[in-house]
Parts: sequence; C-alpha cells; structure tokens
Amino acid sequence: MLEPSLPLLAVVAGIAFLAAFVQGVTGFGSALVAMPLLAPVVGVREAAALVALLSLAVNFALLLPARRELLWRRVAPLLAGSLAGIPAGVLLLAGTDPRLARGLLGVALAATSAVMLRARHPTIGPGTGPALALGLVAGLLGGAFNVNGPVVTLYAAARGWGKEETHSTLQLYFLASGLLIVALHGVAGITSRQVLLSAFLVLPVLVAGSLVGWAVHLRVSEERYRRMLLITLFATGVVLIAASAGR
Repeated sequence: MLEPSLPLLAVVAGIAFLAAFVQGVTGFGSALVAMPLLAPVVGVREAAALVALLSLAVNFALLLPARRELLWRRVAPLLAGSLAGIPAGVLLLAGTDPRLARGLLGVALAATSAVMLRARHPTIGPGTGPALALGLVAGLLGGAFNVNGPVVTLYAAARGWGKEETHSTLQLYFLASGLLIVALHGVAGITSRQVLLSAFLVLPVLVAGSLVGWAVHLRVSEERYRRMLLITLFATGVVLIAASAGR
C-alpha cells in the first residue's frame, strides 16, 4: 500500500526526476526506468498506476516545446493500432506470463536495434500497414506490461525520422495512449487516492527533470541522437532479457 510520507516521497521524487530526464533526452523510457525502481518500494500495482500518471505528465511537459514539429498524420495509424491493442492487453494480463513476454520483447529489441546500428538507411518504408501492425503490438504490450514505448521508438528509428520529428511524434503518441491507460486504471480501481496524491506532490520535480532532459536533447546532433536512440533500445532489450531470466 502506498502511504505518502516525507522519506517515501523523496525516493519517489528522485526516481521521477531520473525517469523524466531520460525521456526528455531520448523521447521515451520514463516507464522503463521508473517501474523496476518503484515496484520494490510501493508494490507492483501502485507502481503501475503511479508510473502511468507520471508518464502522462512527462509527455505533456515535453510536448509543449516540441509542438511545432508535430505531424499528426504520422501518429494516427500508430494510435489506431494501439487503441485496439491496449484493451486487449489489459484483458490478457491475467493469463500471460509477464517474464516470458518481456524476454521475447527484449530479444526482438536487442536483435533489431543491433542490426539497425550497422545499417545506414531506414528499414521500414512508408505506408499505414506497418504503423498499424506495430501500433497494435505496442498497445498490447502497453496494456499488459506497460512497455509500449520501445516498439514505437523502434518504428520511428526504422523510418529514419529526424531528431525533432521523432521526439515530438513519440510524445504525442505516448500522451494519447497514456490517457487511455490511465482511464482504464481508473475504471478498474487501480489508481487510488494515495497514488493521485503522490503523483501531484512530485509533479514539480517531474517537470524539472523533463526540462533538464530536453535541454540536453537540444544539444545532441541528428546522427548522435539516432545512435543514442538505438543504443538505448539495445540496452532496454538486454535489461528486459535479464529481468525475464531472474526471479
């Protein structure tokens, strides 16, 4: 049970700052950073609800400075697939082994990002088909295991989008899909008053982490950003594999 206290809020605030900073720099990763750190502290159920709320706030904060780069037509097919996948993922959660799913996702991410690090050109061409398919996969993983970010980020990297286009597109996608996840958490009774209070109290630290990460993001070149994105995806895959192998 999450009972807000000064020591606990200090720990949550530190984790929130780190998660927001990572997302500010790369455009994704706040949930992947926050979930394994928060779950041992507040419990898996409360951590999932808290991370969903904090990620929503991070996405909104980062969307404001990047709003001029928004390309709605790029986000629409990804969201269409995810809107179908998220409810199905929530329903599948009870009957699926999360370690197996995370392990398979980790293998796919590590292998694909490693190949893309050696490639010089995008590996996914234009068209709504791949976006719908990967959006569906991302929605399933997001609804079930809160790991929709890597799939969408991998799609953006494979399309060869520019740094600002990738960053803004990711924030818009995460904001829209995050609203649905938070709504489903509310309907299911997962989000408690304690979770809402904790999220509200650490909000200033969260915004600060987002802005510091955004400032670092602006200083990174296009080529370095793409490599950093793929290296982060590869590291995410390795972490997911390691987590699935543990107890």
